[in-house]
Amino acid sequence: MKEEFLENLRSEYRKTGATLHLRQSGWEDIAKKIEAPTPFYKQIFGSFAKLSIGVFVFLILITTLYGAALASMPGGLLYPVKIFSEKVAKVFTGNNQVAIDHRVDEIVTLSRESEINARELKKVVIEYRMVVEEEQEKVRNSEEQKQEFQERLESHRVRFDEITSENPGVEKEIEEAKKALEFREGEKDED
Repeated sequence: MKEEFLENLRSEYRKTGATLHLRQSGWEDIAKKIEAPTPFYKQIFGSFAKLSIGVFVFLILITTLYGAALASMPGGLLYPVKIFSEKVAKVFTGNNQVAIDHRVDEIVTLSRESEINARELKKVVIEYRMVVEEEQEKVRNSEEQKQEFQERLESHRVRFDEITSENPGVEKEIEEAKKALEFREGEKDED
């Protein structure tokens, strides 16, 4: 009798339709209840991977911006970024060599242009002289640094001479830049 009762109960249960909620979201509810939690190491790795990708994209953008800024000339949109990068380099290296080299490159580039922007060229020459004079003060006490700096300035003199011979129209501005070199040589004789 018991078996017969259970059999009747089972057949009645099978005739009963599933509720609307069970039909629409039954499996999702059940899956959430029986799903195992994500292991801790997978949570950490997922977060680390996202962070790594974010940092990588950020570094790519910064590197691209820096590269574009290096090519900028005075008055250009990214020129302030170039100046900022020189200041950062100065903090890390303790000298102005990056700024000095950039000013020389700018003087040479501006001097070679077919339409010379005299105002920008004068501005760069003034910046060059200021940076060179500042660096001269820093290397004054070290013979090794002084010698290395003098060699670098001599390479600048050669580049300036080349520009003057290529474009005599910028001779006045180039001579102003060379005054920073002459000042250095005069200091060396006094020591």
